[in-house]
Amino acid sequence: MIFLDCNISNTLKVIILFLLLFYLEQTSVAQQQQVLEFNECAVEKLNQNDSLAAIDYFTRVIEVNPLDSMAYFDRGFIKDNLKDYSGAVEDYTKQISIDRSNVDSYFLRGLVKMKLKDYSSAISDFDKVVEFEPSNVDAFYNRGLAKSASNDFESAVVDFDQAINMRPDYWEVMLKRAQAKEKLNDLKAALADYNLAIETDANQKESYELRAKLEMKLHLKSRACSDIQKYRALGGNEADAKLKEMCD
Repeated sequence: MIFLDCNISNTLKVIILFLLLFYLEQTSVAQQQQVLEFNECAVEKLNQNDSLAAIDYFTRVIEVNPLDSMAYFDRGFIKDNLKDYSGAVEDYTKQISIDRSNVDSYFLRGLVKMKLKDYSSAISDFDKVVEFEPSNVDAFYNRGLAKSASNDFESAVVDFDQAINMRPDYWEVMLKRAQAKEKLNDLKAALADYNLAIETDANQKESYELRAKLEMKLHLKSRACSDIQKYRALGGNEADAKLKEMCD
């Protein structure tokens, strides 16, 4: 903080304050120009697939302006792609501390935490996304995945229900809901979900393999073998060994 001597004339005080404000304004302009140049360089490095150099430029942006939230966001995104998951979480967390309304940061941090198997914390992040965007279907889907990974299958089914209600053609969610219902030993309901997934998109080989495994549990061998044939026809070649043995 700058203190002006009381003995200095009022005119001189005004001049000093004017010069100080002019200096601060010029410094701010120079910093803004620096930030702009560093951001442009970062984008250029990304276009050249030089992620480490891009990270370095975003770090320079942060050194010039530690409150540049998007620099943390962009750097975190790159770190995630480089599998530096802890570094990505750190950057997303810093970004959120500056701008708590950025839904994308909560969502992406949640995805990264799932990669780190920190499912409880990931669920909290998806909770925030749902709070900000109650119609975000992917938030319900991924929260359901995190709950399934935490063995909270009943709650996972509820989230999958929400996702399917919002997007009736979301066959991936149907498969995950079926798997959760299998874990709850609700096999008929699980089979109905596999059927629904295949009715929604008949070209997904995973659906046939998963349904075949369940059909074998339900002693529906001929149907299971038929599904294995469809699975292979779609390019599948890693069917369950027991199924393969029984159907060949």
